[in-house]
Amino acid sequence: MDIIKCIKADHDEAEELFSELARVAHDDHRTSDAMRIAVRLACAIKIHAHAEEKVVYEVMRDASEELASHSREGNYEHETLDLLLDRLVVQRPGPELVAIVKVAHTQFVHHARHEEEGIILPQLHAALADGASLHLAHDFLHEKRRIRPAIERSVGPAVRGTHDGLGIHISHHRRW
Repeated sequence: MDIIKCIKADHDEAEELFSELARVAHDDHRTSDAMRIAVRLACAIKIHAHAEEKVVYEVMRDASEELASHSREGNYEHETLDLLLDRLVVQRPGPELVAIVKVAHTQFVHHARHEEEGIILPQLHAALADGASLHLAHDFLHEKRRIRPAIERSVGPAVRGTHDGLGIHISHHRRW
């Protein structure tokens, strides 16, 4: 899988989690579901953003001035989304969570879908030499695996269970 497909797959995963969370964000009877989804979403985006900054944005800085500019802006967009995600994981279902989900999702769509997928990724693809996209994908996935435990610990205790290579699986079984 090349870097473009890796990034788009992460965006698709986040989009699904936003949809799941939006369905339960207003229902106070679904607090545990909302919290689990919020933590999964926060972890997925934080892991993705970190790996993107460490691996992809570093390459973008050397590719062209326009891509370098996008990488600098992307860091601030990630930081803004990160603050919203921190609020998201501690908010109980209700009107405030609905508002946070809406604003975070809008920020995500602007950054991920409009800017990255619409502008940046096509330029990055054109700038990469043959084989570089696969190498970049390898480094990106490696960085995601490396940083995952630290981010999961920092986001909170709701992330428990097993992990496949890339996604988070939440265990629904309790130990007594």
